[in-house]
Amino acid sequence: MSIDTRKTGLNNNVTVIGGSGSGKSFHYVMPNGMKGDTSMVLTDPKGELYHKLGNILELKGYRVIAFNLVDMDNSDCYNPFEYIRSDNDIIKLVTNMMKNTSPKGASSSDPFWDNALSLYLQAIMSYVWYECPKQGKKANIREMMDLLTKAKVAEKEGQRSDLDQMMEILPDDHPAKVAYLKVRSGAKDTIRSIIISAHARLAYLQNPKVLRILDRDDMNIRALGEGVYENPDRKTALFCIIPDNDKSYNFLVGMLYTQIFQELYYIADFQYGGALPIHVAFWMDEFPNVALPDGFTEIISTMRSRNISCNVILQNRAQLQALFKDSWQAIIGNTDVLIYLGGNEAETHKYMTEMLGKYTVGKQSKGESAGKSGSSSSNYDVIGRDLLTPDEVRKMDNSKCLIFIRGFDPIMDDKFHTLESDEFALSTSLGMYDGNKQKDEAYEEEQVHFYIDAEGEDALEKSYRYQLENYGGIFKESNVFSHLEETQDGLYKIPFEYGGYMLKYESGQAEVLPALDPLGMVRIHAGGAVLSKIPVCGYYEEEMYMELTEEQEKELFVLRNRMTPAKRNLL
Repeated sequence: MSIDTRKTGLNNNVTVIGGSGSGKSFHYVMPNGMKGDTSMVLTDPKGELYHKLGNILELKGYRVIAFNLVDMDNSDCYNPFEYIRSDNDIIKLVTNMMKNTSPKGASSSDPFWDNALSLYLQAIMSYVWYECPKQGKKANIREMMDLLTKAKVAEKEGQRSDLDQMMEILPDDHPAKVAYLKVRSGAKDTIRSIIISAHARLAYLQNPKVLRILDRDDMNIRALGEGVYENPDRKTALFCIIPDNDKSYNFLVGMLYTQIFQELYYIADFQYGGALPIHVAFWMDEFPNVALPDGFTEIISTMRSRNISCNVILQNRAQLQALFKDSWQAIIGNTDVLIYLGGNEAETHKYMTEMLGKYTVGKQSKGESAGKSGSSSSNYDVIGRDLLTPDEVRKMDNSKCLIFIRGFDPIMDDKFHTLESDEFALSTSLGMYDGNKQKDEAYEEEQVHFYIDAEGEDALEKSYRYQLENYGGIFKESNVFSHLEETQDGLYKIPFEYGGYMLKYESGQAEVLPALDPLGMVRIHAGGAVLSKIPVCGYYEEEMYMELTEEQEKELFVLRNRMTPAKRNLL
């Protein structure tokens, strides 16, 4: 079926229900994954899909990455601080972390402690996000955990902890200080309990292997929806590999999912006018084990317009009801396709019978009475019968499946013959994927070539944008550098045809062109090479040079402020 929702009039969301051994991965996820027509985020218990699909996807031009909580030594890295844009994003991250580190089914009669702990973590995260870059440090979870160790409750009057002193010197309206002072206003025993709770709640993050995979960011979430380096032919497959017998670290995948949706919605709305250039499909196998973002019901109901879809994969209907007690029907209602692969759960059998509906059968009855004046009668009735009774659903052949597409009659068909497909034969011939080292080297080489060579349609502009927004400057070794315009001030200016950035004033807005200072050149590592970066120092508005303010340095040359022809027409 086409994934073009304009042609089908349907969304691309699918609910798949099938018991253990019914072929959810083999007959459904694998065949669709091997097609290679979308970017993909796959929940992958134990990593089987990663090893089976990795080689064929790389052959089709994909960048294959894995957030691997089973084998952390071979995991790509994810830094949640890379995707924070505002104080609101910090609150969302804290909310997700609190929700997914709470024991299953736990509920507090007094929400004070959870609220106080959330506020404390908000203060810590805000400090890391705002202040670490100013101190030449990377904003990441390691810095957050280090900050937590600096918190202590003073035993004597006038004593202050290291964290107290760090917060004290911040401006009074600093988000970290505002939140921190609210926490510190409590009694000593209360504060001590909050600090202990924070350490206990985040104890899993003290694992050196966990800190390593959260130190930097390899995810490049934007690339899921717009292509690697904005090249729509270079899609991404992200495998979230989780243990099937230990949920201790699943909250990390929950944080990642929260930020993937957040980032993709942001660039769809603010960069592409609503819909991503590349369709992004989520394949949520073992759906109940996925630490879902808050408001998932609203997310699944709005993702279609952003060119995103979700495959909700369950063992039975009861799992969905347990997750979404009052809104489980909304999840199924927002998936225009439902596939049943078989199973042994009675309530699911009844639900399939209801979904299938009834058909009419003719019933003829005859009656005859004996006796001297006997008589006979014949009646013909039309009655309704379940298309399949619950017992018949239970006995359905294991090679068959039921398919429900909105607006169409139900279908019983064979499950996909994966073993007979050309893609499966090719995937098998390529062997098991285990190419972390080769993959990283290939990606680093591609990254260097992208920055330096910048060849092909729009490559110079794309390279300029990426260098400026990701590194805050232009590499002297890149082709882009030779196209910079030298100014009378001894600076370099970006050519107008590459596009500037929108600077907003209280009275209006203007297009400005980045200015770079050759005297500030620094050597940095990028893509496995050492390159010379000419940093941004200010901007030109028409012919007037202005230095960057501290706020502009962080907020001006970013994706959302890229000048486009449509924005230029508004000036």
